[in-house]
Parts: sequence; structure tokens; C-alpha cells
Amino acid sequence: MCTTRARRRGSGSRCPRTRASRSRSRSRAPERAFPGRQRATQQAGASEVLRRDWARRLGVWHLAAVQIAKVGVIAALGLSVAAACGGAGGGSTSVETAPATAAGSTAAISAGDSASVAGAVVSPASSTSAPAASEASLAYAEPGPYPVGVVELTGGEVPITVFYPALDGSAEGQPLATYDLRDWLPPDEALKVAGLPDFTMAAYEGLPPADPDGGPYPLVLFSHGLAGYRLQSTFLTTHLASWGFVVAAVEHPYRNLTAVFGDLAAFADQLGADDSPDVAQLLGAIDLVAAATAAPAGPLAGLAVDVDHVGAVGHSLGGFAVFAAARDPRITSYVAFAFPVGGSFVEPTTPPTTSGAPPPEKPSLLVAGSADVIAPVPRVDAAYAALPEPKRLAILDGMTHLGFTDICELNAPGEPNVLDAASQAGVAVPPIVNAVFADGCDPKHTAAREVWPALDQLTTAHLRATLGVDDEWVGFDETALEMSFPGLQFTLSEAP
Repeated sequence: MCTTRARRRGSGSRCPRTRASRSRSRSRAPERAFPGRQRATQQAGASEVLRRDWARRLGVWHLAAVQIAKVGVIAALGLSVAAACGGAGGGSTSVETAPATAAGSTAAISAGDSASVAGAVVSPASSTSAPAASEASLAYAEPGPYPVGVVELTGGEVPITVFYPALDGSAEGQPLATYDLRDWLPPDEALKVAGLPDFTMAAYEGLPPADPDGGPYPLVLFSHGLAGYRLQSTFLTTHLASWGFVVAAVEHPYRNLTAVFGDLAAFADQLGADDSPDVAQLLGAIDLVAAATAAPAGPLAGLAVDVDHVGAVGHSLGGFAVFAAARDPRITSYVAFAFPVGGSFVEPTTPPTTSGAPPPEKPSLLVAGSADVIAPVPRVDAAYAALPEPKRLAILDGMTHLGFTDICELNAPGEPNVLDAASQAGVAVPPIVNAVFADGCDPKHTAAREVWPALDQLTTAHLRATLGVDDEWVGFDETALEMSFPGLQFTLSEAP
């Protein structure tokens, strides 16, 4: 039975926009391991009219592209203006030293604290302890019990960055991993923005994997949006890893940021198609991770990962990618952010698929923003109605298309956003990037940093429930969300 609930929150923000380390006033996250698979600013000068006009043009452009390709679905757009871990050119990951402790030595950020470094929210690593039952519904907005390791796998068709639960205590004294925004720009354009800072992730490069006795740890695939990159949502991928998921963030080179600096027509006929490279690239990540963990040596050797019950998360066009990939029997459930954008998916008599095949019979969670122009709420509502049960839908008031990414928070508060900084430096930003970027970073909309904890809560709860970690969904109710996220308004629907 479907129920709809809405709540108006009071003022306030859960995530302070500050570089300084700050202690959270709420109770810390419950720190529960996985015991043996237990069941438990648009561009300066751009107007609102221009923003909406470009969003409309983008929708028309996508529809035309898909019609030419005889495809009935257009998936949502995504955007990134940053670099992947190690960069598109295959460079190595850079690192930034963690804040020093009172004793003067570097250490993992203590549990219950958070820090903002180079514009990034850095989640704490923490030790393991069990939560009180009454706290469980509020738990997953906070970082989990595991320090987070990060490595890059390059042995497959495309680069993959893996975030994984690491051995307790292994982050102490280690530097935080970063990536360089310029690695994703064409070389001549990257030279124009030499002053852009690296982005710091809440992860540590190459930590030893978590104790296999706590596993197997569920595998989750992540798919970025158009003009995106595999690290566009590290606020989420690192968070999931802290809760014991192994997250494989997959690169889609034919539609990433580097690609949109080239000829859009070169990949127009592949957008939204069931046989687009996205699905093969996502499913290929399963085999690549399995091989890396089974190897006798290597950064992931010995990591106990479950590759038979896999979750998938995608943003915008990546939301369509995980929807299509979910037909594979290994995909157990999926989460789609800001999806879809148009086409037959939203026609009530047409199944949400390009091929006419029925949608995957898998548990799903759709999350939308009420201020999203590219993937407006009525289309998301129609997509939700077409999906089989069990399913859930969360609409966040004031959230935009890029609120599901790190993009609007790449620079420190008070500094120009990344797109403005690039434009001011003379970077030849493609019109499609200008247009999509406008759907996200306007100060009048809800700041992404304020929404991230809610996305962490919803996504983590969905994956834990559907991948067999929790016995049931927790936190998908007005009371828990009201207590956790004052200042935000939610509209929730579910057909469990």
C-alpha cells in the first residue's frame, strides 16, 4: 500500500560550512560491523530564464538524439567539473596530511568529529561499538565504524575507483587521499586553472582491508552522470564504505567530463540505450573487484566481498545505467538519483525501458529534488509509478540536480564555485556544462552540504535492508527524518 507523507522542518543546518574541525552535537553514529552476513551559482551573469531555457534545450537535444538512435528513453543528465582519482590520464592519487592531534602526530579524524578540507567534508573514522536499538533509525546519516580505504583498479575496460572498509585503526597517522580537478580537463585548458585546489576525500589510500571475519562485505556499483566522473559523489561513496560496503565507482569515458569538451554527437546515439557501454562497464566492475580480492597480493587481496548480491547507485544518466544493469541477476537492488529526464519512461502506458522489456523486478529507491529542472518531480513521479514493488521515493524540497554530487562544494565557502573559477581563468567551458551546472549551485537553493546527510541516511538504509544486512528498512519515516534533519522538507512515498 502506498503512503505519502510530508513534513516542514524548522531552520537549521546539520553540516556547518566551515573549514575548521567541528564536533557534532548529536549522538555519534552507532558503529555496527557486519557480523558474518548477519540479517540486519550558476555561471556569473547567467539569468534564471537562461538556466531554464538551456535545461529545456538539453531535454530536446536528448530526445532528438534518442529518436535518431530509435531509443525510447532519455535518462537524466549529470555534471562534473572535477578529476577522477589518479586522473583521466592515469596519474597517481595525491594525498593531503590529516589534521595533527594534540600530541602533534597525524591521525585519523576522531569519531564524532568532521572537518572541511579544501572544500570537502571529511567524515571521521571510528571504532566499533554497537548502537542502542532506539538509535538505529537515526544511525546512517553519520559515518559508520570503518576507516575507508581507496584504490584505483585499471585492469579492466575502464578505470574503477574502489572505496572499501579498512582494518580498524589502520588510518591512524595516514594522509587523506585527494584528487586534482585539472586531470579531467583537456591539457591546454588545465593549464589555465593551475590555482585550483585538490579535493580531499574522506578516505585513505591503500589501507589494509577490513577483517574478513566481519564480511562478506556487500559490493555496490556507482555510475556517474553525463559530463560527470567517477568521484563526483565521494560524500556518498566514502560514507557507504564506512558502513561496510565495497563501492566500485565506474568511469564512463564516452560521456564523462573530458568527452563533453569534444563532439557531443559522437556519443548521442548511445545515450539511454539498453546496449550502451554503461551496462557492460558496470557489470565488468563486478568481475574486476572479484579478481582483485581473490589475488594473492595487491591492495584488495583478502577483502571478503559479496559479488553475488550487488547494489547499484546512479545519478542522472547514471540512474538509467543502474536501472538497466539491474536486469542482471547479480544486481539485487538499486538507487537512482535525479532520474529520468523524458522519453517513453514517463508515458503511463509504456514500461520504463528502451527495449520495451519490463522494468527489473528489484527493490528500488528513487530520490529527487523539488528544484531540479533537468529531472523535474512530475517525471520522477511517473517513473516511480511505473516501477514494480517494493519501491520507495523521496523528494527533497529545494534540492537541485547537482545536490547529489560534491560539485557545488568543491571550493571553500566564500570562494567562487569551480565553474566560475574556470570561466574567469579563460577555460572554454562547453555550453552544456554551463547549462547543467546552473541546475545546482544557486545560493537560493538548498545547499548540497545540508542535504548530503539525508542522502547518506536514505541510501545506506536502503542498501542495508535490501542486501541482507538489516532485517528491515529503518529511518524511512517522518519521525526519524524530522529528528535527524531539521530545516529540510521531505515527501516520502513507499510501496513495500
